[in-house]
Amino acid sequence: MNYELVNGQLIEDESMSEIMETLMQVKPHQSNVYTWDDIGMATLMSDVYKDSIRFCPQNGFWYIWDGCWRKQGENGAISDRLQTLLNLLVLYCKEIKAKDEKELAEKAKAQSESDAKYYLKMWDDSKQSFRKYKDSVSQMHDKTKEDDEALEELKQKCKEYESTCFDLQMENIQLKSKLEKMQ
Repeated sequence: MNYELVNGQLIEDESMSEIMETLMQVKPHQSNVYTWDDIGMATLMSDVYKDSIRFCPQNGFWYIWDGCWRKQGENGAISDRLQTLLNLLVLYCKEIKAKDEKELAEKAKAQSESDAKYYLKMWDDSKQSFRKYKDSVSQMHDKTKEDDEALEELKQKCKEYESTCFDLQMENIQLKSKLEKMQ
């Protein structure tokens, strides 16, 4: 299995791909087990190469598995594996940074989409509220106009009644006056 980096490149070497997978799973940058010193690096190396190398603290030697455990000789196999691990750690750092940036971008995109939906809903709600308000004001205006017209009509009728009452009073006075003259 080839490990695919975030940028689309493949790690074609199967053992290096497995190491990269292991690094992505154990997340050494977030672990308290892998301290930022020789012990932490030795622990990480031991965990990554657990089936092929071992360190014996009693005698201070590294052992390599090649069908049986053998003490590392002068061939530098442990140094090669350490260099491979260090190279992959550089890729790992770039990978976690790219993944973090990708996650942040995805979160920002999701947040933007959510915000856009929210603001569009608010916009629609405000348009509906404005329409209702506009209709309500229009109805109030019409009602006020009707009330004003009814008031003017009542005022006109009052004037007519006052005029009629005045006329009746005048006629009553005249009739009284005639009645007094007749008596």
